[in-house]
Amino acid sequence: DLAISDIIRPVVERQIEKEVDEKLLICLENLRNQVESMLDAGKKRVKRKEREEGKRKEGKEREREKGKRQRQRKEREKGKAGVKSEGEKRVKDMSDEDRMKELIGQCILQDIERADPVDLDDYIGSHNCTRSESHEDIEKVKHAKMLAPSFGQVRSFLTEFGSICLGSRYVREHCPLVKTLLLYGPTRSGKTMLARAIANSVGARWFDLSPAVLLQNQLSIPQIAKAIFLTFDMAKKLEPSVIYIDEIEKIFVVGKKKKDAAAKLKIDASKMKKELLAMTATLKKNKRVLVIGITKDVFSEQVDVDALKAFFTDGTAGDELSSMCYCPFPDYPTRTKLWQHFIEEKGVDLVQVIEDAGKTKSFDLNTLSLVSEGYAAGSMAQAVHFCLTERRIQKWESFGRNFKTTEFLNNLARTRNFNFEEIVEKFASFSSAVSGRDAYIKAIETAKKKALAEEEGQK
Repeated sequence: DLAISDIIRPVVERQIEKEVDEKLLICLENLRNQVESMLDAGKKRVKRKEREEGKRKEGKEREREKGKRQRQRKEREKGKAGVKSEGEKRVKDMSDEDRMKELIGQCILQDIERADPVDLDDYIGSHNCTRSESHEDIEKVKHAKMLAPSFGQVRSFLTEFGSICLGSRYVREHCPLVKTLLLYGPTRSGKTMLARAIANSVGARWFDLSPAVLLQNQLSIPQIAKAIFLTFDMAKKLEPSVIYIDEIEKIFVVGKKKKDAAAKLKIDASKMKKELLAMTATLKKNKRVLVIGITKDVFSEQVDVDALKAFFTDGTAGDELSSMCYCPFPDYPTRTKLWQHFIEEKGVDLVQVIEDAGKTKSFDLNTLSLVSEGYAAGSMAQAVHFCLTERRIQKWESFGRNFKTTEFLNNLARTRNFNFEEIVEKFASFSSAVSGRDAYIKAIETAKKKALAEEEGQK
């Protein structure tokens, strides 16, 4: 018996161990399946919460955008029913002749015909047809700087929305109503010249309602309201008219900072804004009057960007068109044309200057165009004015003293108007916001996230 038990026991033990191992494996498999199902359920709850949170955020964003559009619409409609001009009360007994005399005496109504005539073609620069922005890779587009318009595009925009609409009564009455235009860009980029070119191209009257003019006249609050009313009233009667407002950002100030801005300007900017909105709202299609605002500091913390955007849009309800135009820094080909134009404008033959430089290349137009990046067109014109004096031109013509590239660069540095890359980026960011590019990129990102969430939900 002992011998038999010694033989059978190992076999039985192995069989028992095998059965125990199989049962343990089954238990472990069941436990693993339970854990995986619990994890999957947790992931689904997390995804469901994320989708619900995303929907809530999208709803809040839509409500915020809806409220912003309603505020902008109300801002544009100010001056219609229920809002009357305070200046109208003070000019009841004034004749048109007295009104014109007062505006001329305050330097608001100006005769720009006596100044040197300017045209949109004087804004030298060509179209750039090679650059474009692809929206296939949204991540690259999102982090890339918005491309600035070419000088040719700026001319086209101002011709279509400025000169044509202001010069033709038929076009004015049959096209979307454009009451206002904003020209923004760095100092000496040609903003005022472009405004004068629009007025000169249609023979328009020129009214200057800049804060500096009102400050120079030391007008009180009621007098400011009276001046604004007189300006718009006479502009309608003397159409076509251009109402020019330099440094317009000082009028559109954030609510909490109005007092600080008013203290700096010594005028109540909020009061000027109210009267300006009220009178701009009275402009209709049958009156060829255009308000042109100029600014170089549009990204200042004190500027109420939403109010500024609402003021510079057309009257198309539900499909508003921004009437803001960026006057950019000149690119390399444009800088080459500008240097050539400014030098030849002084009566100097540029071809002869380059030939005289000869192999030494003491004067190199390409180098001059390359190194002058970051300077506006006005600074380049001023540098040429400093360099090409009558005496210097006489030395070149009579004594053969050749021009050098360093002469122009030294005088360019004297202008002290270099614009660093951060300023360029600020203008690009503002342009991206007001042009709708940021909203467009955000809409594409939202649509992609929504599509991915739906795909994961189906899985």
